[in-house]
Amino acid sequence: MTDPAPTTAGGRRFLLTGIVSRYQHDPSLNRDELAGELQDIVELFTGELGYEHVRVMSLDPTWLQVHDVLRDFSTSPDREPDDYVVVYLAGHGEILPVGDLGFEHVLLPADTMPTDLRRRAIRSGDLAEWLLADTRVRRLLVIIDACYSGAGGLDFARSALTRMGTPEQFTRDPDAGVIVVTASGPRQQAVAGAFAAAFIRAVRSQATAGHAPGALALDAVLSVARATTPCCPAPSNCSGPSWAAPARHRTSSPTRAVTLRW
Repeated sequence: MTDPAPTTAGGRRFLLTGIVSRYQHDPSLNRDELAGELQDIVELFTGELGYEHVRVMSLDPTWLQVHDVLRDFSTSPDREPDDYVVVYLAGHGEILPVGDLGFEHVLLPADTMPTDLRRRAIRSGDLAEWLLADTRVRRLLVIIDACYSGAGGLDFARSALTRMGTPEQFTRDPDAGVIVVTASGPRQQAVAGAFAAAFIRAVRSQATAGHAPGALALDAVLSVARATTPCCPAPSNCSGPSWAAPARHRTSSPTRAVTLRW
């Protein structure tokens, strides 16, 4: 029996993590440094921000583990519309062609088949279905730390718009919404650990400035992260094989500034 998730006036707070540092069928893809990144992210969210780390997904999850954990959590009868849910996913990302002109972003789980990426690739758009379709999740922050994750953010946002139910379900609650933050642009590679380090520094600088746990404005955090990234002071200025300043894709109330506080 686990302790109940931390609560504030705004609801319970949960963190789910899926970080792939080692690949079963292709050791050349291994990024052992991501194991340390997992610990750093968990300490940030469970410490300063008051989240419960839901320990149901081990390090280096497979496709099936990611699917089942996200779906089981989202559809659990214990979910409440005022729960704050953060999903942090890190590992390799790829762009796969769709038809003659299209493409889609995928994340590579630990059981990726190098000779056939589609066999077990996690489509970023499918993440929205697993988390939102027929669920009570209404306050969702997804962070994708992978190469080309800007494309994944767009895929997720498009899919999320069709999974969230009627707009009234989100506009009734001023804190309801779905946001995806990405570590790189649609055509940019990511440096392992760079995004997590900048994000953690940004959150802690905001906390030092007097923001209480659970009251961090995402726009303020991302602005600090951009400012502390020497090679990428703003998303439009980033190019080449390096990580991009974080971008966020709002999927509800697009005319309103991002003032959700997590």
